Amino acid sequence: MKRVMLLSVLAAASPAWAAPDFTRSEIRGSTESPRETDIVVFSLVIRNTGPDDAGSVYFMAEWPLMGFLVDAAGFDSAEVDHPSRRLTLTFPLAAGGERRFEVRVLAPRDSGGDQLTLTTRASHFDSGTEHWDHKSVTIHTRVSEAGVKVGGVRIAPAGLMTLAILGAGAVLWALFRRVAAQAAKRSGPGRATPALLATIASPGRAAAAITVAVGFWTIFGAMAWRDYQSLTTWRETRCTILGGRLSAQTTTRSRRGTNEYVDDTNYVPVLGLKYVVDGRETYSSGYDTGSRIGVGGRGGRTDELAQWTVVLRGFGGAYLFALFPLPVFLIGVAGIRALSRADYFGAAVIALSICSSAA
Repeated sequence: MKRVMLLSVLAAASPAWAAPDFTRSEIRGSTESPRETDIVVFSLVIRNTGPDDAGSVYFMAEWPLMGFLVDAAGFDSAEVDHPSRRLTLTFPLAAGGERRFEVRVLAPRDSGGDQLTLTTRASHFDSGTEHWDHKSVTIHTRVSEAGVKVGGVRIAPAGLMTLAILGAGAVLWALFRRVAAQAAKRSGPGRATPALLATIASPGRAAAAITVAVGFWTIFGAMAWRDYQSLTTWRETRCTILGGRLSAQTTTRSRRGTNEYVDDTNYVPVLGLKYVVDGRETYSSGYDTGSRIGVGGRGGRTDELAQWTVVLRGFGGAYLFALFPLPVFLIGVAGIRALSRADYFGAAVIALSICSSAA
């Protein structure tokens, strides 16, 4: 009993171990809802609410994987590790003191719906004190103002083009069907369409084949126009590369002859860029105009990204895929060639009458 009382007295007489306390630190994100290509601002406050000074605080801030570091305030003489996306700094922090930082991160143009998360770590190794914190900000998709607004819905230029192609396909189908019906009435034994050709190149299939092929080529036409603009219209300028990463795009396909599915991943380089347009500092992300084909898998794209010398422009190898719908288009042409010249004349008259009535 005396021994227990003696230990209690000694414990009460011993001073409590004093240590810094960083648990009241905080991170604040942008107050407004950031969108793609916006600058997201993270405001950091590191507080020491403990009873003891922290003579040397090891502080680390890790910016988001998808984002690009624009700049950081308060990190004087900090070490910046771009591959690891980290800022590290050592500084003293007295009891009751605080230190403020600000980290600005560019949200890429493909980050809509994702979250950008900043992670921090404050450590005092002498006392074993450590505090981790993080802050996530949701990025909203930037809606294009181009196109036509119908009611509360905006139809983008791509949507308008799709509707136009579908409408043209419907008109073409009606035209082919009417002309084929007239040709069947006038046809004699010598003008009978071969059974195989009639099956493959019926009016409906011919219209569908031509519509699909033309719609496919319209995509490549828009891509070619963008490449042409990059070479003739867009002004060349110098830029500062904020950072780079590989964007993974995964598609799932079924393995032939089995019920198994395989994931194919394509890696696309993305750079964070800063440049001046008409005297105004501008930020964006990208790498090329979209028509290039990556060669060498992830390793090849990693080596390509490591160069960080220029944003590539102009025509790429993706236009080879424009040959894919050619057989489908030829099926449609075969359906048209099954008609005689008189039928072509009739088709032109019908087309003109449709256009006149629409006008």
